[in-house]
Amino acid sequence: QGLSHADDFHYVEAAIEVADGGPAAFLRGLDTIYENRLSIVFPLAAGFAVAGVREGTVEAVALAFSLGAILCAYGLGAALHSRRAGLWAAALAAVVPQEVWLGTSILPDTPIPFYMGLSLLAFACAARHGPGDRRAAWGYAAAGAAAFLAFEARATCGVLLPILFAAAVWSLRRDRRALWIPPAAFAASVLLLWSVLGAVSGDPLVQW
Repeated sequence: QGLSHADDFHYVEAAIEVADGGPAAFLRGLDTIYENRLSIVFPLAAGFAVAGVREGTVEAVALAFSLGAILCAYGLGAALHSRRAGLWAAALAAVVPQEVWLGTSILPDTPIPFYMGLSLLAFACAARHGPGDRRAAWGYAAAGAAAFLAFEARATCGVLLPILFAAAVWSLRRDRRALWIPPAAFAASVLLLWSVLGAVSGDPLVQW
């Protein structure tokens, strides 16, 4: 679909500001809801820095998010059941009308499935390791960090947190870290962002 002459133009404008003036200058003046969705704006700005400011770059970044969500669906199905289940999950994700229609549009509906899928996939992979395995701790931390990126793209993605909590309770018998590492990583991500915003703009809560 490409640019749809809707909210995507606001994200493009914000990403151009980052690419032209640098991240620090951009973070000093977060005025609109579009500029505040940093997990959408910054990947797009990175795309502009690499491939230039053009519609094809917007489509490529959006497509990367869409394909990433499909890969997460495969990984989640494979981690929870089998590779065949993963293939079915990926096939279904690939034909969801929203993915087909918005797969090349830079709107919140495009990166959010990727970030949420990445969070759940990281948790599922972590839960497969033993309680003393460091890979499990890193996986749980990645789940919390990816949940933060989804929340940063749209606040309503906070609905993911109860899902992670339910998964943590289910995993509690195997590894108690499942209960506290994801929320700790989420909180650490928030504090890191506030620290950066405070250092750059003087106001850690400039987004609010």
